[in-house]
Amino acid sequence: MNFDSIDIHGLIPQKEPFVFVSRILSFQETDIETEYTVKETCPLAENGVLCREGLLEIMAQSNAARIGYIAKYILNIPVEIGFIGDIRGFKASRSPLVGETLRTRVNLLGEIGGLAKIYAEITDKDGEVIASATMKTALKHEKDDEGL
Repeated sequence: MNFDSIDIHGLIPQKEPFVFVSRILSFQETDIETEYTVKETCPLAENGVLCREGLLEIMAQSNAARIGYIAKYILNIPVEIGFIGDIRGFKASRSPLVGETLRTRVNLLGEIGGLAKIYAEITDKDGEVIASATMKTALKHEKDDEGL
């Protein structure tokens, strides 16, 4: 599949200006690689620098793009909202600058019933790892609202 033709907005629940994935570079059910160019209008950038929380959001949204791709193009079901449940081992060697293009690789470590454990790392244009973490994420299923 030509990933350039995919509108990332159809795969993740976030809306502009809170979208931290520009496009998919590669996809397998357990792995995804995405790209993001830090925008001047990014709400998590200040004084030309993306904050560390922005790095975590890039990781989470890259995983959301993986899950959204599976939902939309493999299972033909609606894309669901997800949440970060846990972050472990977060390391960041530096904060990226506005205008910088980043690549994020997400690897699914395990998954059961809408809960996923992933490892993610973000690299700069030279391939240097600038951030990494293990995260647990959860999907909010529509049926979770029943009975409330």
